[in-house]
Parts: sequence; C-alpha cells; structure tokens
Amino acid sequence: MKNFWLKLNKPILALAPMADVTDCAFRRIIAKYSRHGGASDGPDVFFTEFVSADGLAHPKAREKLLIDLKYSEEERPIVAQIFGGRPENIKKAAV
Repeated sequence: MKNFWLKLNKPILALAPMADVTDCAFRRIIAKYSRHGGASDGPDVFFTEFVSADGLAHPKAREKLLIDLKYSEEERPIVAQIFGGRPENIKKAAV
C-alpha cells in the first residue's frame, strides 16, 4: 500500500502524537480496544511521537531512540515522525 491516505474513509480519525504518552504500548491498547474489541470508531491512522533525526543519526543514541518508532501490525497504517534541522541527519534517520 504505497499511499494509504487515498484508501482511508473521510473524515479521517487519527491518534495524534502526545510526547511521553503515545508510545507503542499505548497505541497497542488503543488499537486493541477500538478496532478489535467490537468498536468500529477507532483511529484510521496512528502517529508515533516525534523522534530526533540528529539522535537517530548517531549510532549510540539510535539504539535508544528506535524504541520510540516501534509499532505492531495492529497499529497500521502508522506514520513515523522525525524532526531535525540538518537534512543529512534526516536522510540518515529515514534509512
């Protein structure tokens, strides 16, 4: 699925990122009880918290930060969010 946005029903319901809240465990709970628990009004798309591209470009920091991008199949589609001011680090982070 290259462009999942085109396949989502409108209006789109998304689980917005909240720092130190919408981690993998929280998203899994939301996915489980909104989609698989009988309710049909769960999020259409999930977002990770913002993760530093500068940190992801650094080998030691990357190991620690990758946990913030962890997801399960139940959270699909999911948008991974990275931020930074150095294009070369954003490129490294995206690989």
